Amino acid sequence: MSFRLSQRDKDIIAFINQFRAVDRDSLVDLFFKQLKSPVNACNSVMVRLYRLGLIERTQQYSPTVYLPIEAKIKKNSQKILHFLSFPFNSFQF
Repeated sequence: MSFRLSQRDKDIIAFINQFRAVDRDSLVDLFFKQLKSPVNACNSVMVRLYRLGLIERTQQYSPTVYLPIEAKIKKNSQKILHFLSFPFNSFQF
C-alpha cells in the first residue's frame, strides 16, 4: 500500500511523538484552527493516521487522546493526564 503524507501529517506525528499524549482539541488549535470545520477536519486526519498505523489512540478520555505508535505507556495509564497538562497553546512551529 502506497500513500503520501502531507507536511501537516508529518508535523502532527512528530508533535505526538514529542509530547507522548495529545488530545484532539489541542491538535485542532495547533493544526486546524484556520479551516472552516476544524474539528471535523482533525477527526478525519487522525482517523486516517490511526488506520494507517502511524499513531495510537485511546478513547477512554473525551476528547480522544492520541499516542505515539511505539508508546510504552498503557492506554489507560494515569500518566496520560500528566502529559495532557502541558500548555500546548504556547507551542510554536
